[in-house]
Amino acid sequence: MHPTAAGEVTRHILATYEAGDLITICAWCRRVEVDGDWLPAPRAALTAIDALHTLSHSICPECAVVTAGQIPATV
Repeated sequence: MHPTAAGEVTRHILATYEAGDLITICAWCRRVEVDGDWLPAPRAALTAIDALHTLSHSICPECAVVTAGQIPATV
């Protein structure tokens, strides 16, 4: 199932939070990963969870393409 409506994304975020799992969020555009898709996260869903201990920051494929070459490589 790939949630597309804001309510479905909210339910996924809350269910993931209740299960004690991490929610992957793009540090650039703030979309969340849901079953392999990167979808806008409703603000209400993110304020309803303990974001400090629940969100795992990453970068979505679209932002990775846009920022390619803009982020210095570190060793």
